[in-house]
Amino acid sequence: MTAPVDIHIFISVLVSSTEYTTKSSATMSSGELPQEEYHRSGAIGSGSYGSVMTVYDDEGDEWALKVFDDEDEDDDEDGIGGISLGALREISILRILRKDNAHPNIIAIHDVQTAFGEDDDVGHAVGGSLALTMPLYHEGSLAGSFSKITSKKQKAVVAHGILCAVAHLHDNYIIHRDIKSDNVLLQATADNDDDAGDDVLFHPILIDFSLAKVTRPGFIMATVSDGLLPDPDDSTEEGQTHTPSVGTPTYRAPEVVAEEPYGLPSDLWSVGVVLLELLRGKEIEAFKDKGATALISEYVSKLPEGQPFPTLIRGLLEPDPAKRWTARQALQCPLFEKFGLAQSKHPPIYLPIALPLDCESDFVVEEGRRFAIVGLGKENNKADRKQSTATKSKCNKAKLDSKLARRWKTIEKICSWMEWSNPLTAHAAMTYSRQMEELVEEEDAGSIDNLEESQVLLHCVTLAHKFFEQHLSDKESIEGLYQHFGKVEFDSDEYGNNESTLLLMMDFCLYPRVVGHGYISS
Repeated sequence: MTAPVDIHIFISVLVSSTEYTTKSSATMSSGELPQEEYHRSGAIGSGSYGSVMTVYDDEGDEWALKVFDDEDEDDDEDGIGGISLGALREISILRILRKDNAHPNIIAIHDVQTAFGEDDDVGHAVGGSLALTMPLYHEGSLAGSFSKITSKKQKAVVAHGILCAVAHLHDNYIIHRDIKSDNVLLQATADNDDDAGDDVLFHPILIDFSLAKVTRPGFIMATVSDGLLPDPDDSTEEGQTHTPSVGTPTYRAPEVVAEEPYGLPSDLWSVGVVLLELLRGKEIEAFKDKGATALISEYVSKLPEGQPFPTLIRGLLEPDPAKRWTARQALQCPLFEKFGLAQSKHPPIYLPIALPLDCESDFVVEEGRRFAIVGLGKENNKADRKQSTATKSKCNKAKLDSKLARRWKTIEKICSWMEWSNPLTAHAAMTYSRQMEELVEEEDAGSIDNLEESQVLLHCVTLAHKFFEQHLSDKESIEGLYQHFGKVEFDSDEYGNNESTLLLMMDFCLYPRVVGHGYISS
């Protein structure tokens, strides 16, 4: 199979060209949010996440608005308040997957709304402080539309679209973790093939990224030194264990059910179940994990031999994740070639260009998937480009700001004391603190590092832990953290306010763009 185009390596050829960097930013950007006003039209539904309603903007265009409920610490004694983790995950991932980094089979958000109040038009009588504006799909979900998808071509188009969406996610090491027929919306279009006999085709749109996460952050982020994050080419990280309770029982992969290490292949099992439902023309209902696995195994054993669609399903529902088809392998199935459905490729996502932060604006890509901080416009000839390794070495040995160096040691000390093991927790906390500094007057900037005077740095570390750690600390442990390091009581309201501010300052994406920028010593 052809490997995905590595845009990182392509950029490195012209790394020092300011003109090329500008063009790259334009072609790989996730775009700015319009921050428009919306007016409520009607309710669509609600769930554990919050509610969905129809709204329209000042131009009269209609949208779907997904409003997230805040995390209620009163309902969960271990919760620390603030924005729900599912909302943070979904907003952060979908903020990346828009504009030039969008995919036609993945929901593309139009806008993010914040801070609804009783007087806000769309916020009236609606709980929650965050909402996503996204396209409105009137056909509903795949789960309620099996009876409409009857021909072989209609089923092939749906299967192809879902696999294309998953391939794009997995090319960038994003795992969805909750693929099911309820999380696939449909968009009806006319079939222009006169020989097909179908009046309408249904194109799938993958939604609900509340469990999604990046499994190999080193692939999409910039790092200023080797070893800060696991190697993006290290295959062991893909099998890293995540929370075993994720997903819906019918669609959970065997390795997830068994609470074994799992990664991207678990998504393909879920896709296989969806396609099995598509072939059968109805949902598979199972309320317990082991019952679902046995039922699916029974259905697969009865599939006919030698037919493209059943062969595709068998490849995806392979119990051994190491032997299970990848999305790219599945897209090579003869079924799709028969109907002229091509396998598309999109450039890999690179966060520093997709969603740049002001404090990290003077770097470019170097050495393929390895990166260094350099000044733009200073290395504009071939000789300088050949010095990339030397430039990187000098960067790593540079004298660092003593204040940031001390802050980094404080963050490391906190993470060690709390036994937080994900290296991204400390790196993210550092990025968050640098963003928060922009809101502090210059004469008061040092107060962030005085833990007894300000809780801001503690809030940054707490949020980073909430977003990146596999096992979350309970509220009692967080309270102990604040008492030990800051000699202060944990204030959930103050934390919630700063959490919302940080999400805004990070342009609604909590993944750091550059890891180690300005504070990692040699």
